[in-house]
Amino acid sequence: MPEALIDCYVLAPERSAAVATGFLERFLPQREPRWQPEDVARALGTAPGETEQQVMTRLQDHAGAAYRLYWRNPTGASPYYAIVAFNSDGSLVLGLSLADATEAGVCLVAMEEQVGSEFSYWTREEPPVGSEREFCARARRATDGDGRA
Repeated sequence: MPEALIDCYVLAPERSAAVATGFLERFLPQREPRWQPEDVARALGTAPGETEQQVMTRLQDHAGAAYRLYWRNPTGASPYYAIVAFNSDGSLVLGLSLADATEAGVCLVAMEEQVGSEFSYWTREEPPVGSEREFCARARRATDGDGRA
């Protein structure tokens, strides 16, 4: 794995477990959660032991609930991580951690097409911003340069 990763993010047009699952199946079909079901249950006030799909459906159905879910690629190849961020303003951000900027440019286009997103950006090892308004502003700044926000 490279010393510093490139994080690519897209803003999903809707807060949807189905969109998040489709994203994960396409870009990181082999994955290991980097989150603990007990942590999610504690944060959301639910019973522990829910599946990945149940957690994402619960977050989808509670627009004010915020939680970031991370997965690792067990093969050790790029993409190294996937991020699904349900934000408190009802937005959904999807992301991948990649090897380099060249790969990021290609991957952002594929990510946008997969989810039907109009807004995206990449950065170096930084979590996604926490609201749709912030995301759109950051993505607009990125389009003025090389895609990096």
